[in-house]
Amino acid sequence: MSQRLVLASTSQYKRAQLRLLGVPFTCVDPGVHEDHAQYSGDPESYAIDLSQQKAIASAKRNPTAWVLGSDQVAVAADGTLLTKAGTPEKAVVQLQQCQNQTATFYSAACLLRGDVSYRWSVRTRVTFRQLDYAEICRYVEADRPEHCAGSFKVEALGISLFRQIQSNDPSALVGLPLMTLAEHLRQVGFQVP
Repeated sequence: MSQRLVLASTSQYKRAQLRLLGVPFTCVDPGVHEDHAQYSGDPESYAIDLSQQKAIASAKRNPTAWVLGSDQVAVAADGTLLTKAGTPEKAVVQLQQCQNQTATFYSAACLLRGDVSYRWSVRTRVTFRQLDYAEICRYVEADRPEHCAGSFKVEALGISLFRQIQSNDPSALVGLPLMTLAEHLRQVGFQVP
């Protein structure tokens, strides 16, 4: 029986990232509600738990496939949860809050099939530079990041907002930690590359 990989996500960003590894996959909506408003506690554990919930929910419909769930939780320097803003206006407010500060992003994933699972998280620290209001507004209008955690797209114009990014895996900030994922996929029999 050939290996099958299922991405438990409808995110266009995660699909684009996973395509980089050259492994065929299908996507399913995991049907897991991410209620970040109810969050309290450790952000890394929360991200890992959400990624596992997505993988488990999708594995029920794909019991013979390897299923990949993922999630990202971000916190501002003051501990405030950074979410997907939803509107350009809220994205501007969120970026104003983060300017000249360091935010921490936890990009988690869970790869599972049956009783075998791998769970991990990559921490990325993002230091924003000083930003003025007009600059933030121009950025939000150009990149439309209101559907991204933290209200920026690091893979696009958002890179111009930062002084520094610290991470063991530069792909993690986009949402899916590809370096560890590639390692686990090889361990379970996929060819990467």
